[in-house]
Amino acid sequence: MKRKLQFVSFCIFFLFSKVFGQAPQTASDGQPATAINYPVIAGIYNWTNDSPPAAGTGNMASVTAVNNGNIAFKVTTVTDNPAPASTPSINVGPLSGNNSACVGSASASPNIQQFTVSGSFLRANITVSAPTNFEVSLAAGSGYGNSVTLTQTAGTVNNTVVYVRSAASAPTGSISGYVVLTSAVATSQSVMVTGTVNPLVTPSISIAASANNICAGTPVTFTATPTNGGSAPVYQWMVNSNPAGTNSATFSSSTLANGDAVTCVMTSSACAAPANSTSNSITMNVTAQGSPSITIAASANNICMGTPVTFTATPTNGGNTPVYQWMVNGSPAGTNSVTFSSSTLANGDVVTCAMTSNAACVAPAGATSNSITMTVNSPVSPSVSIAASANNICFGTPVTFTATPVNGGGAPVYQWMVNGSPAGTNSATFSSATLANNDVVTCVMTSNASCVTPGNPTSNGITMNVTPTVAPSISIAASANNVCAGTPVTFTATPTNGGSSPVYQWMVNGNPAGTNRVTFSSSTLANGDVVTCVMTSNATCAAPANATSNGITINVTPQVAPSITIAASANNICMGTPVTFTATPTNGGSAPAYQWMVNGNPAGTNSVTFSSSTLANGDVVTCTMTSNAACVAPAGATSNSITMAVNSPVNPSVSITASANDICAGSPVTFTATPVNGGSAPVYQWLVNGVNPEPDNTTATFTSSALANGDIISCVMTGNGACVTPGNATSNSITINVNPSPVVNAGGNKTINEGSSTILNATVSGNVTDITWTPSLGLSDNKILNPVANPTFTTTYTLTVETTDGCIGTGTAKVDVIIKDFHIPNTFTPNGDGINDTWNIKYLDTYPNCSVQIFSRWGEIVYSSIGYGIPWDGTYKGSALPSGTYYYIINLKNGLNPISGFVAIVR
Repeated sequence: MKRKLQFVSFCIFFLFSKVFGQAPQTASDGQPATAINYPVIAGIYNWTNDSPPAAGTGNMASVTAVNNGNIAFKVTTVTDNPAPASTPSINVGPLSGNNSACVGSASASPNIQQFTVSGSFLRANITVSAPTNFEVSLAAGSGYGNSVTLTQTAGTVNNTVVYVRSAASAPTGSISGYVVLTSAVATSQSVMVTGTVNPLVTPSISIAASANNICAGTPVTFTATPTNGGSAPVYQWMVNSNPAGTNSATFSSSTLANGDAVTCVMTSSACAAPANSTSNSITMNVTAQGSPSITIAASANNICMGTPVTFTATPTNGGNTPVYQWMVNGSPAGTNSVTFSSSTLANGDVVTCAMTSNAACVAPAGATSNSITMTVNSPVSPSVSIAASANNICFGTPVTFTATPVNGGGAPVYQWMVNGSPAGTNSATFSSATLANNDVVTCVMTSNASCVTPGNPTSNGITMNVTPTVAPSISIAASANNVCAGTPVTFTATPTNGGSSPVYQWMVNGNPAGTNRVTFSSSTLANGDVVTCVMTSNATCAAPANATSNGITINVTPQVAPSITIAASANNICMGTPVTFTATPTNGGSAPAYQWMVNGNPAGTNSVTFSSSTLANGDVVTCTMTSNAACVAPAGATSNSITMAVNSPVNPSVSITASANDICAGSPVTFTATPVNGGSAPVYQWLVNGVNPEPDNTTATFTSSALANGDIISCVMTGNGACVTPGNATSNSITINVNPSPVVNAGGNKTINEGSSTILNATVSGNVTDITWTPSLGLSDNKILNPVANPTFTTTYTLTVETTDGCIGTGTAKVDVIIKDFHIPNTFTPNGDGINDTWNIKYLDTYPNCSVQIFSRWGEIVYSSIGYGIPWDGTYKGSALPSGTYYYIINLKNGLNPISGFVAIVR
């Protein structure tokens, strides 16, 4: 077929078709192809064939770009439909924000700048590089560095925000630079960014007060004057080192106390070091507010009409010259004097004084005194009457007599009289509990009231009616004692001098119980409870009114519940085995009665044990006990049930199987025993030709890789199951067929120089049907015993052979390759001075089949050769290429991955 394009062009167009969506190109059948490493695109894109290559050949039905190493292949056909790629572009949005920071610190949001970036038809990721004194990130608050990468997907980068901040290393003053955005083939973009780095300053603050030497409660405003506080300093006012006020340049208070110290701590918003500064301190002089007051006193009160009285004022916080205004019944009287006198006051007149203080720091200035209400008496006649708290009383009952004086004065004198004889004390009341029947009580009062006449009146007389007293008592009896818990007991009270309707309060252990009745019943008494009864008599002249009965201590025996458990001497037995069941009673009394039951039917005798050898499988044994203990409820109890497991005789057996037969020598075979009636833990003895090869192996499996052809395997099982007979069982036998494995000798290790070859001298024994060397790389034929090996790097080859019986044998041979070392320079200077004018690569000329390709940054091939006999001189089509960076791919054609990198032309 006619070649439509050069092979290198095919490679590049194919790569573009896979990465950027263009159609593939056409090459001739059988034309050798080389993997292309396109240096501008991230990753290595390779062509691979879709069937395993055999001795370096293969049929390519399709071509695919992958990233798994470079592999050479031959292309069959690829259709031609070239289409130009759209132009890659980087798009940058407008810049917003301002960078601002203090020297030594990076700027932080919101004091940063940002812009958006997008890209289309890209062939590589976008690299965003920050200028000096700046850093970039894709997150506003983290991830800043000298550059960031925007990853393209199918050639596209969607709108992405790039954040720019000033670096911590930026110098003081205004800074600027260009953020550069690059991507292979696309036109680079730049964004100018700016910032301000402020120097550090020392902040300070002073405060002043609107007033000092003040009265308590006077409002004072303090004003802060900051220096280097920044645009928004933060103020913390302090009173006696405690926070006060708000974040403001002023602080006002009307609650300051004398000696309070006011300061202010300012946190500067400028680039300050330190950030905080404390002001001067102002110590307050505060005089406490005084409250003026005045009291007045009279020289006399409770006077006879016409008696002169002098009132004297006593001021507090009145100052040096207080002003006095005396008032009688609210009307001004007297003069501006500390005293006021009058002999014309009438009964009920109210005297006060209003004082106006001239002292400092008093509030309010005026104060009004207490009021004095005058008592002015006209001439009067005294009298007294008495009353008794009770009459018609029992002997010993206390009676209080109360005197009611008329015109007795403020402190009349009383003389109480019983049957004309003095009694009691000088008091308006007289009490006695010793009065007898017909005693007569009177009172003589001596008045101390002013203007009274005569002075000693006598009261009315009271004749007493007194009845003698009686003593009440009570006794109680119980209907029963020494009872079982829950038994009802009735207690009955017998009163003496209880009156017509005495009140009963029954008590249990001193706590109220029952109702107001002559009897009390209870079925909840506990052992040791003490029952009493308190009677309140309503009999006339009962003293005392209450009487407490004798106490009855109750003896209560607690109710108990009988129970019974049974146990068997054996279970899970063989048929005919005798079993004894034993009962264990609780609260059974001295002679409990037993009834044994089998399947609900009576069995055995009235005994604590029951024996039987005729039980059947599934029989259920229980026992019912009747207790003769005191206070049991109920009397009968049924035991737990025991279900018997009775086994019939069984015959054990065992069979074995093999994991494989007809095996190759040395192959492991596992034999597995399957028991029948072997019990929970049977013991196995494995036999090979009648001999136990592993006496310690008593498990159900036996594995061996040392069996010989014709070996016979069997197993003897000793069961531990119940009721088995006989105890041992022998399995079936398995005869093993073992085929011999081939013997392989790969011929030993070899050492060659790079580019040389050697013969692998392998030998095998046996009926071999297949031979395979792996890997096949560098072998003349991997399906023969003695191939020629010329690997380009040290390789270990494995020879695998298979016999007609399917038995496998392997051997290895290592070929050490001594490789020449060559150095690829990354710079040369083709300026015609005879020094470093060509791109010389040492030893590359020893690889005559190698390919060398060099690309511009736009992906254009500027140099290509097979072999490298004449080094590249930095020209393209006879013209000198400009200084810059170029990218190369060198394929040594030695089975290793191609070598890629860059080389710079410096002119």
